[in-house]
Amino acid sequence: MEFYLKKYGDWLFILVAIVAIVPNFLFDTVLNAPYHWAFKYLSIPIFGISFYVYFYKLPRFRRKAGKFKGIAWTSMVAALLLLFSGGYVLFFNAYVGSQDEVYLKGTVVELDTYKSTKGGMSYYVYVSLPNSNEPVKLDVSKAHFNTFEVGSEFKEVWIRGSLGILYHRR
Repeated sequence: MEFYLKKYGDWLFILVAIVAIVPNFLFDTVLNAPYHWAFKYLSIPIFGISFYVYFYKLPRFRRKAGKFKGIAWTSMVAALLLLFSGGYVLFFNAYVGSQDEVYLKGTVVELDTYKSTKGGMSYYVYVSLPNSNEPVKLDVSKAHFNTFEVGSEFKEVWIRGSLGILYHRR
């Protein structure tokens, strides 16, 4: 296993990262809901598997890297895999298992944009639902964002996926 990870690990890691980004362009969601789910349920398994591989499947790397450097690298790779897992959670939520339509009805209380340092723009719609004390922050596409005004009524059918995460296809 060590030979294959050394030979193909960098390409595998890049492939995992690219595939994890794709679902974020396909779906509108409640802000960071897939990532919260991933951190809650996948943190221990991902870190456990990463350290299992480090301690039991990579003996030469462990000897060469040393205790501190090897554990630091393993922790960093596990943290990145955990971040990437949010995209896979969103994909799984939308395409595997039962999908229930949910009618969201409320009032748009705020529209917000965020420009990242990398040049991308994010669009958020805050909706006050009748059965909730806090507004729901929806991460939406630009075209979807431009259809709303503060104070307008929000009425849309969203889908609650198999993991309980609300999403809307773009």
